[in-house]
Amino acid sequence: MKLIVGQSDAIRQIDHSLSTLAASEGTVCVYGERGTGKTLIAQAIHARDSRRADRPLVVLHCATLPADSRDGDKIVDLLDGASQVARGGTVVLKQVATLSPHRKPGSFALSSSRKPFKPGSA
Repeated sequence: MKLIVGQSDAIRQIDHSLSTLAASEGTVCVYGERGTGKTLIAQAIHARDSRRADRPLVVLHCATLPADSRDGDKIVDLLDGASQVARGGTVVLKQVATLSPHRKPGSFALSSSRKPFKPGSA
């Protein structure tokens, strides 16, 4: 099922970009204003990726985490848990701005790593 439909040049360009991203080995960071379809874009990339489409897509809403989980090493454990649940699928982090500012770089480094991660080893 195609998640993004349309006939305009802009939609065709987005469609081409989604296919290119899905075929890549890289980590994708989709950012933008609230309500602009970032999760839909992540779902479309996941659905087109032949290596991940049959595996889970796990969405982690950072703003819904307890305040003590958004700071310190607990976020690393939560990201590791989400990765394990995804079992090689896709992990989408929503509302990353709610994370403690000093934890964001480490969180992104962890989420972009293709290596197995063990809690406490960061």
